[in-house]
Amino acid sequence: MIRLECTSGGHNKYYELHLSRGSERFTVEGLYGAIGQAPKKALIYDGDNEQEALAEMQKKQLEKQKRGYIIVGSGGAISPAPAQNKKNNLPTIWPMSAQGVKDEAHLQALLDDPRYIAQEKLDGMRAIVHITRTGLRIFSRSAGVEDPSRPLEKTSALPHLSRLTFPDLSGTILDCEILAPGIDSATLSGTVHRKNGNGDSTTVQLFVFDILKLGDRDLGVLTLEERLGHLVTLQRQLHSEFIHFLPWARTSADKRRLYESVLASGGEGIMLKRLDEIYVQGGRPANNWYKAKKSSTFDCVVMGFTGGKGKYNETIGAVVFGQYVDGNLTELGQASGMTDRIRKQMGRNPEAFVGNVVLIQGMERLKSGAIRHPRFVSMRADKHPQDCIWYQGEQ
Repeated sequence: MIRLECTSGGHNKYYELHLSRGSERFTVEGLYGAIGQAPKKALIYDGDNEQEALAEMQKKQLEKQKRGYIIVGSGGAISPAPAQNKKNNLPTIWPMSAQGVKDEAHLQALLDDPRYIAQEKLDGMRAIVHITRTGLRIFSRSAGVEDPSRPLEKTSALPHLSRLTFPDLSGTILDCEILAPGIDSATLSGTVHRKNGNGDSTTVQLFVFDILKLGDRDLGVLTLEERLGHLVTLQRQLHSEFIHFLPWARTSADKRRLYESVLASGGEGIMLKRLDEIYVQGGRPANNWYKAKKSSTFDCVVMGFTGGKGKYNETIGAVVFGQYVDGNLTELGQASGMTDRIRKQMGRNPEAFVGNVVLIQGMERLKSGAIRHPRFVSMRADKHPQDCIWYQGEQ
């Protein structure tokens, strides 16, 4: 048995992994919930291959560790994830994630709250950057397939960045966004993820918005207010045409101006970050970082469902939705975000939902007609499926 707990950022959760060995059967189950309350169950693996069972168990363990869970008890079946990258013993850093703003009232409250600053939310690729004596080392937020205990390194795909040297700042670790002017995040990701490193990455730049370590000093234990002070100092030392520091807004008026200007210019939105909170690696702590993105709603038709995974492996995973294009119902994406109650209803009686209208929220309509970052909002009994029409070319 392996027990992991997450008690940072106001959380009080646990997740236990149990491996059962039969004569010809291996089962991995997850027990999870709030500490001190009755657990919920999830079947993670059930089969006849012990190595596959252990691999699935390790995958779930690492997934939880990335989200801020810490191992507090283990039967020794699987070792904790290594804390160092193999090459040059760089510390392994999983970046902190943000929660979404709940609604318009929540957004307005955050804009008025002096404990929160605002920064533009860039539509690029998240990166943790290590400054070493020989250059920059750049890691994505995704785990590697061969070694899921460490983030994927993308240094070789960005040679113009890796060659930048700042020997006096060796040991410094930055939280950044990789961005290339005029290139959307999907194209950028394809360029940076190319294994051969032959993509046209010379326009890629780093936008620094947080600092986790300065030389040998760990800054992750400091509040954001304190870390911003170190960023101001660092900005005077880190000079390159490829490195920029993301500014922030503090007053309610400045935060609103930033939000409105970002949306008016076609940007993605803003991040609202609490000044008196520390950085929680791999976590998504409550009341720490929030993202406020532009969004629109779309009336669509439920076309079917995908199978669930993990805790939802016995029910549906996502709603397949579409709209009518030239008289034909055309699939435009998949969306999750349903409550557990609605998800169970869909799994038990899918026929009651297929063909009916669903309200989907997304960031924008892509040229293909697909909805970017779609999320289930609700079913709509007041709408007729034939009214869910998309005219090709409409944005």
